[in-house]
Amino acid sequence: MSSTRRDFLRVSSTAAAGLAIVAISDSSIFGALSSAQSPLLSVGYVRDLPATSTRLSSASGTTPGGSMRVTIVGGARADAYRAQSGGVAVDLVSASGQRVCFWSASKTSVGGYASTVLPSVSLSVKSLTAKSESVLGISRPGVYVIAVRESTSDAAPDWNRLDLVHQGSRYLIPGATFSYALLKVE
Repeated sequence: MSSTRRDFLRVSSTAAAGLAIVAISDSSIFGALSSAQSPLLSVGYVRDLPATSTRLSSASGTTPGGSMRVTIVGGARADAYRAQSGGVAVDLVSASGQRVCFWSASKTSVGGYASTVLPSVSLSVKSLTAKSESVLGISRPGVYVIAVRESTSDAAPDWNRLDLVHQGSRYLIPGATFSYALLKVE
């Protein structure tokens, strides 16, 4: 069987189109897997710390802003992960890309720096178990709840159903099923 140049071009372009469809399908599948494994689960927001309690909302705007003071005001590791090794962390990212430990929660402790002033606020949200990170920019003042994914079964919270509560000298989110850090940015 002899083939002409026209047959060759028709067959090879059909094969190339088939490969392109497979590549597009695979990249969308890998994209879904990649985002499902991102340590940044979601970000909640409220304008200021409450005297008693306030309803949270979903944060918008994730680009770095100007010089701001960032303060850790609380955080917790989810009950489901407290006895497990690994943990979660939120680090500050300098303009040069260097990361500085700011807050972490592990099997043995929860803690971090109290406050610092930065020329712009970029954060590295990390899963210490999966050894992965997401970078988040903060562009406006307020109180941010950084929800951190510890496993692929963690689901993004519905912020409109959760409250930020001031209890004694602590701030917490009753009923939170996710690990989180609370940051005040001013």
